[in-house]
Amino acid sequence: MITDRSTELGALLTNSVAGSKSPCARFGPRRVLQASSGSTAVTNHYGKSSAKPAISSPERSLKRKQGSANKMSKSNNGFGVLDKIGIKRFGKLSAPGVMATVYEGLDTTADQKVAIKKVAVNDLWFTNLERGETEGLKATKHPNIAKTRTLVVQHKAKSDTKGEYLVITDYEQVRKIPKETFREYKVELVVSDFIEGENLQVLIEDEALPDANVPMAIRIGIDVASGLSCLHNNNIIHRDLKPGNIMWNSQSEQFQLIDFGFSKSVGKEDLTKTSCGSGKYLAPEMIKVIYGRRGVSGYGQKLDVWALGATLMGIAGGKTPESFSEKGVVDTPRIGQDFRNILYFGELNDQEKMDYIKRYFNDVYLESPGLVDLIILTLRGNPNERITAAKACEFLTLLRDNPTLRFPLTSA
Repeated sequence: MITDRSTELGALLTNSVAGSKSPCARFGPRRVLQASSGSTAVTNHYGKSSAKPAISSPERSLKRKQGSANKMSKSNNGFGVLDKIGIKRFGKLSAPGVMATVYEGLDTTADQKVAIKKVAVNDLWFTNLERGETEGLKATKHPNIAKTRTLVVQHKAKSDTKGEYLVITDYEQVRKIPKETFREYKVELVVSDFIEGENLQVLIEDEALPDANVPMAIRIGIDVASGLSCLHNNNIIHRDLKPGNIMWNSQSEQFQLIDFGFSKSVGKEDLTKTSCGSGKYLAPEMIKVIYGRRGVSGYGQKLDVWALGATLMGIAGGKTPESFSEKGVVDTPRIGQDFRNILYFGELNDQEKMDYIKRYFNDVYLESPGLVDLIILTLRGNPNERITAAKACEFLTLLRDNPTLRFPLTSA
């Protein structure tokens, strides 16, 4: 039952705040459901359900020598290229989507499961080497990041019936490709770490997370802020941080960031102006870019910090900035009104935000006023006044041990 699952998972994550560990494999990706066709529907860590026959275990004794990663390989499709370097594709982990379809796979050279994303969008914005998936190769290995391992890229000018592909396993290979030719390539497949678990959005929708849970917000926030800090230290902004891109890894018992399709290389002091992201977690500066507001120079790494704050507010209090308007709280804002509400909330000063939170999330404030301080520090309308992801991780770690700790609202 959902209530049982909610109680058990809530106890697990709450206990984790105190440093204890509990097994949670029962909340992993393979919750078997009954399908009307008589086949098996598997709800997986990408939050989708697909009806298909049960998949037998792969033959793990098969080992193949990995081919050269910096040469064009000929095959009828990208999966054939992966097969040649020892990466096998098995069943789908997600139903086909607008952006991509995800498969389970096995890297036979390392005897490890992998996730294989087949990029569906044919738009150069998403698939060329200038943006997106290549940034996942840059990030250093980190316990709170699902590492990108391999890209299979097709050169558009050579995409004939023979199918010539480039296998990229290191960002240095990307650096060696002339930038003026980046748009001649299309990223077709992305191989990344396989995570046994579920994404945070699924846990929320399944009511596996208790409402207004302060210890859980702190627990999740530490992992997410730590992962973001690593990305930012590598001069990468995620640009699509939201519960759907945060995975609970039931093996490591940590939350991890996934999906680098919107990510981009941006230094700590640099700005960019490309419009992207997901609705309720967009920062004011992104909305101003989308609206084409004059005088907006762009956005940088603090974009992700706003999304972190919005996520923590949602977990702790059940509302995100899009719900706050001049007339009070709106449960389901209309399209357009949601952006205006975010801009409105961003323009409030610290005390006005504090008054709002005390009014609507008073139980959160009473349990952990320090968490409210932190949320305000991450949700300042001026990105220059927001704290960094590293500072957020530091504050959240302190809150884990002392939830009543306060932070001065001058800590940006």
